Amino acid sequence: MAARDNPLRKLADAIEGLSSSVNSENPHLKISDVVHVCRLSTPSIFFLGIAFKFADWELQSKVNDLEEASKTYDTVQALLEAETENGSAKNTGSHSRNLVRLKRVIDLVRVMLEQVLASGGNSLVEPFTAAYEQVFAPYHGWTVKKAVIAALKVLPSKDLLLPLLNEDDDSVKESMQKYITASKSVLQYVDNIFLSTETGAELLKLI
Repeated sequence: MAARDNPLRKLADAIEGLSSSVNSENPHLKISDVVHVCRLSTPSIFFLGIAFKFADWELQSKVNDLEEASKTYDTVQALLEAETENGSAKNTGSHSRNLVRLKRVIDLVRVMLEQVLASGGNSLVEPFTAAYEQVFAPYHGWTVKKAVIAALKVLPSKDLLLPLLNEDDDSVKESMQKYITASKSVLQYVDNIFLSTETGAELLKLI
């Protein structure tokens, strides 16, 4: 298995790298590193099929935007400070708002993996539903919610998904737990940066 591609394992390792950065003596989060993690999320989301298509839509354009932003701003904090100062942070399509959307995708995966580990079952419907309801549903209108709920009918079972990820039941638990643990500190760090200013706190509430 070591010679095969393991999308979830690569993603877990990458977000663990972000966790190391935010927990270092000089806590920071480089935008280019966030972009890298989000790029690695694409294969795992792809294998989840149409039910996760909205997350893929969230990812693609937002990641491209932040990749462009990384040429100007080195860290998440620098980006938010600059856009807050020039008054563009709350504008539709701003780098700061796109960062919040990507943070939600990372959180969606975290909650779903937590639910999968907690349930121990083969169905991904309940874990995905719980994650969606907690992370994205509060910001989606009824049309989007209805489409996501309908797409659950074609969500693959865990038994079908694991071979696509080149994982087995034992190895995937290690990757899941690594992602969950690392993403918590990364998400908390981002939240703390946004909550440190009035503008940032408002951004976390926007669609």
